[in-house]
Amino acid sequence: MLRVENLCAGYGPTRVLWDVGLAVEEHETVIIAGSNGAGKSTLLKCIAGVMEPQAGAITFKEQRIEGRPAYDLVARGLSLIPEGGRVFPHMSVADNLQMGAHLLRDRAARQAALDSVYHLFADLYEKRNQYARTLSGGQRQMLAIGIGLMSRPALLMVDEPSSGLSPLLVGYLMDMLTKVTDSGLSVLLVEQNIRSALEIADRGYVMENGRIIMEGTSSALKENDFVREAYLGL
Repeated sequence: MLRVENLCAGYGPTRVLWDVGLAVEEHETVIIAGSNGAGKSTLLKCIAGVMEPQAGAITFKEQRIEGRPAYDLVARGLSLIPEGGRVFPHMSVADNLQMGAHLLRDRAARQAALDSVYHLFADLYEKRNQYARTLSGGQRQMLAIGIGLMSRPALLMVDEPSSGLSPLLVGYLMDMLTKVTDSGLSVLLVEQNIRSALEIADRGYVMENGRIIMEGTSSALKENDFVREAYLGL
């Protein structure tokens, strides 16, 4: 579904990504792990059309997409949930979700997307008439993911969804992302909580200093000595 090949990117003269390559298949959850400053968020921005790469190729559904605007990529089936659970605080939960469906012209399709999100996140249905600013941190993250799902994407990219959440909420959120994959979507997950993310991922990549230094199945990464020492504290 997604192929990234020899991707290079940066900010002005500062290079951040160096010849990065990865792949995400249909109905697959893939994690990108790495410390702060490794280039993980920059990689997602390039894939999502928020940032233009300096070199390399990005292919989505067999079409080259690097350099295309973000709104075009959303229409093609890509959805990015940026770090921090960004929502519209002075709008209701229901109105926030409707904002995510602005590309769906058919009323029945919009309702079907809304029903699907409410089915996945029961808390959002219960609080659908509340302002987003009244939600807890975990509920705001659920809402941010819900907004991304409203465009009916084929690939959902999520940047650090567990940031600032309690261990209990992290586990709940990972369960929800598993249900997203079970519903037929693919998920590309950037996450520092590698222990939890590897439990739900099929495969993973490890980034350091803007480069992919390791890749493998989740089980292989969990048994890798470097990953165990550097990221799992074992």
